[in-house]
Formats: sequence, C-alpha cells, structure tokens
Amino acid sequence: MNIVIRTDASRQLGSGHVMRCLTLAEQLEKQGATVIFICSRLRGHLIETIKARGFRCESITPTYHWLEDARATKAILRNETIEWIIIDHYSIDAKWEREVRPFTKKIMVIDDLANREHDCDLLLDYQIDSSHHYEYESLIPQDAIKLLGTKFLLLRPEFYQARKQSKVRKGALHLLVSMGGTDPTGETLKVLQALDQVNQSIDVDVVIGHNHPQQKQIEAWCDQHKNATCHIAIHYMAHLMQAADFAIGAGGTSTYERAFLGLPAIVIETASNQTGVIQGAESLGIIHSLGPSETVTISTITQAIESFIQDPKSLQHMSENAFSLFPEKNHLEDITKWILGGD
Repeated sequence: MNIVIRTDASRQLGSGHVMRCLTLAEQLEKQGATVIFICSRLRGHLIETIKARGFRCESITPTYHWLEDARATKAILRNETIEWIIIDHYSIDAKWEREVRPFTKKIMVIDDLANREHDCDLLLDYQIDSSHHYEYESLIPQDAIKLLGTKFLLLRPEFYQARKQSKVRKGALHLLVSMGGTDPTGETLKVLQALDQVNQSIDVDVVIGHNHPQQKQIEAWCDQHKNATCHIAIHYMAHLMQAADFAIGAGGTSTYERAFLGLPAIVIETASNQTGVIQGAESLGIIHSLGPSETVTISTITQAIESFIQDPKSLQHMSENAFSLFPEKNHLEDITKWILGGD
C-alpha cells in the first residue's frame, strides 16, 4: 500500500507536525506500507531529516496559495498509485483536499484546531481539551471516521518506555528548557537570563535544534554554569523529560509529550496556533502559562521558576493531573489498522 504524507516544518511552523508524522510513518512502514512525504522547501524544513529516517521525500516550491500547492502535489501524485493521503497542515482545508481527491482512494487529516472544513475519510485529533470536538460535526463528512482524544496520541516508542520509569514530581531541582525544534521567538536565551536571577541553584538541561540563531550564546551560558548541559538536535528527548522535575517550553506538540511523562511545565506561547492547546492544558491543571512570548519578560520567567521551587505541592498536583490524562497503552497500532484496513 502506497501512502503519501503532506506536511511541513519551518522556523515559524516548528517541527512538531513532521515529527509526529514520522512516528506514524514508521509504524505504517513496519506493517508493510510504503510512505512518501511531500514537503515545501520552507526555511527550516526537515526534508533531509525525513530522508535520513529512510523515507522518500519529494519537495515542492513554497507558495501561499492553496491551489498552487495542490497543483504541485498533484504533479507528484500523477506518477504514483496512492491509497491514502495523510495531511497534517494548518494551511490545508477542504478546497485543497477536493482538488487532490481524484489522485487517491482516501484522505486522512490530523488536526487539533477544528476551525475549517475538511473533505476527509478519517480525522485524528488528540487535543488535550476535548471541548471543541463537537465542532467537527459540521466540518467533516458525516460518514468520516473520527479518532478523538488523548488515547490516540502520536508518540515515539521511547516515550512509552520512559513512562514506565516516570514518577510523580515532588520537588523542583532539575529543569528541562526546550522551546521546540526552532524557537522562533528566541525564548531559550531569555529563560537562561531569567535563571541567572533565581536564588536557588538547580540542574539544567537545555535543548536546541540545529542552526539555532543564538546557539553560541546558549552554549557559552551552559559552559559558564557547571550545573547546565546544552543538547543540540537530540534523539533522546523522552529520557531528558523523564529525568527532569519540571520544564519550560512552548505550547506545541511537546505539551503532549511532557504531560504523558507527568512533567509539569511553565509554558510560553510562541505561535498563535498554540493558544487552544495551552488554554486546554492550563484548565486541566498540568501547566502554568505565561502567555504570548511578546508579553513575557525575564522577570516573569524568574518569578515562575521560583514559584515552582517554593511550592512543591502544586508541582506534585500538576504532575498527578498530567499522568491521569493519558493511558499507558500505545494506541498507535490501532490508528494504523484503521488506515491499512484492519478492524
């Protein structure tokens, strides 16, 4: 079975869409499918990362018009026999999907916004806050299959291994700083400057992606602090999350990863499409949101860190709440069965 995944990464979009699609693609490949990615060559794309994971990846020229994007995609699909197109992209909606439908048997959409129509046969939304799920009734075909809720979380296998070793946090002595794969608003360095104002010494793991614009400053800060370590473009994030007592991060897909491992977090919104995830996570008591990046100051971050250190009970409740949201069972195989025709 041939399956195409249309998704993108960039400095603005981040890497979350591509990374969760890679998780799904690897499981589909294990079950015998051939997976082809189609990605735009946006600044900060992950085309080489996808290829390094063993997948064919076709690139298209970036465009801001849906029809041009659809036509470029169709030019690739014409030479293939495709059973499914899987779409994980906030800029794609039913217009694009109807344009490419003649070139595939079925369409799957991964979404967590519920803010536009989709012409799909299968919808996956594992958003923490389920209050918007009813909105899909008017946004997708009535006969489309809906996989909704946190049990359908797309996580790499190492997160399920780390979950077995994760415990409820009861103190804030070890901090993980990770603002996503791109850190588009430069929050990492701001957090490190805030840590210089914190009275208590704590261990710090700092994670950044390749070609971070402030990499030299971040590495220099870590070199100057014996209790700090800088990690670049790593493949062991689950281990770092499991080892940490609390985290500071963005509100993208890493929100789910942290919560799955019971890791409390201070969250900074670095893109507008993170608002729903952040609001839902805060309402469930698993994060403390500082708001949009442009309103967050070094002083604000310092105060939040000190609050976590001084109030271990709140940290414990946050960790317990996070653990309670997600089942330990990996339902990734169930998702692939829906795609590949199993029961």
